[in-house]
Amino acid sequence: MEQHLTKILIIDDELLLRNGIKYLCNWEENGFTIAGEASNGLEALHMIEEIQPDIILTDIIMSVMDGIEFTKKLKEQYPWIHIIVLSSYDDFEYVKSLFKLGVADYLLKPALDKDELLALMNRLRSASPGIRSHASAAQTLKELLHGGTLCCPDALQRFRDAHTDFLETEPYLLLTGKILSDISFYTLEKKIAPEIVGQFAPHSHAFCISDEGYLCILLQTVPENKDLVPALSTALVTMLERKTGRKMIFTLSEPYNDLSCTLTRYKDCIRLLEYSFYFPERELLYPEDIKASALPFPQQEYQKNLDPLYLPGVRHLLRQYVRRTVESPSTEVFVFKKQIESALYSLILALTMAGFDTSGINMEKVKYFKMIDKAPDYAVLDKILDDFFLLVNNLVQRETARRDLDLFYQIKSYIADNCNQDLKLSDIAQAFHLNYTYLSTLFYQKTNEHFSDYLNKVRIEKARHLLQTQKLSIAQVSEQAGFINQGYFSKIFKKYTEMSPREYQKIYQRGK
Repeated sequence: MEQHLTKILIIDDELLLRNGIKYLCNWEENGFTIAGEASNGLEALHMIEEIQPDIILTDIIMSVMDGIEFTKKLKEQYPWIHIIVLSSYDDFEYVKSLFKLGVADYLLKPALDKDELLALMNRLRSASPGIRSHASAAQTLKELLHGGTLCCPDALQRFRDAHTDFLETEPYLLLTGKILSDISFYTLEKKIAPEIVGQFAPHSHAFCISDEGYLCILLQTVPENKDLVPALSTALVTMLERKTGRKMIFTLSEPYNDLSCTLTRYKDCIRLLEYSFYFPERELLYPEDIKASALPFPQQEYQKNLDPLYLPGVRHLLRQYVRRTVESPSTEVFVFKKQIESALYSLILALTMAGFDTSGINMEKVKYFKMIDKAPDYAVLDKILDDFFLLVNNLVQRETARRDLDLFYQIKSYIADNCNQDLKLSDIAQAFHLNYTYLSTLFYQKTNEHFSDYLNKVRIEKARHLLQTQKLSIAQVSEQAGFINQGYFSKIFKKYTEMSPREYQKIYQRGK
């Protein structure tokens, strides 16, 4: 195999100096090649992706884009590329600021020495070979991930040129991960690149950040070490989380033997990552974690038990469905969330049909559905459901209390109008189309007394009114107040007024 040459890019606005560096020595004999040259930082940035340099020699003071701005932008996208600053004597303050941005070293232009420059470049080349060759290997992997025209032999050769020696005889594994927050892997690449290289250094590997923002690591290991891959992958995730302070989730593909299958495995991994919703405590998922057939939503049972006046039963059914789905994850997360939202919509509809004022809940519904759509895992979704059912329960209790109050006023009016009849609680229940037990409980809750006692009070109040305003016999008053037995009437009357009906009547008749 031909020797891999370390690629150099020269950036300086002086053509004379660029030519001086190009002809300073026989670069190829020393393992280097001048891959390109540019007159300013902006021109150089446009060349980076194509030529993939390992080391950059750059001036500081240049038009269009100077060395400082160029270094900032380069290190954001290509942190593994080494930068050597070419400085004049009066540029030292600039050099200090560049060191903070991550330049490797600086050399003075007026005293540029071939041996000193070669020694520095050799030191940089041997310092981090894994990161140095990452760029070209990453580009090759990116092409495989996005369905490029790269064939398997060409891909293998390009990986080997980048010092990534994949074997044609051993299967590949694709490790794909995402960060469980809004931050991108692109902003963390400078931090994580050395960790990946260090973790998988004994094994052939290449890594890149895909166009969709996933961190993808292509692995190959010898047969005797293949069982170590899950442990190595889990250790890497733990290390990256500790290094970045971000929660991550990764998937490990099935083994495959043809690099042209990388795109298919990548799509499988992305799909598998969506199921991390069901595994909030896991760091690494495998294809076998997902069951074959989706668990259907128990629509018939749910509709049968959809009772707005018994919300605990409705909540229990949803909680059971969530638990069963999590225990046997197979339903796509998007579908699962839409099933939950549909169930809540059915509950709101049932409340509306039952006469409840659901205008407030319908306004809140949009907010809750958005929260469900964004829920990162099932535990968060379950908490959202608890909050939603608390909201619904408050509505039901408030509306039920108002209804009961209105109903009770109607019942009291009915009793007052009909207390002279042989009135029983069962008659009132029938008149208002209510369950006898429900009415009995409601009556006691509202009056803190039994129906018979309340009815006696109403009848005595009517008797007092008759005794005060009408010239009737005690027997007539007893009958018109609803008492069948005059002796019983007198006994009850005295209980409430501490005097007999006759004594009461005399007081008011005397006043007239």
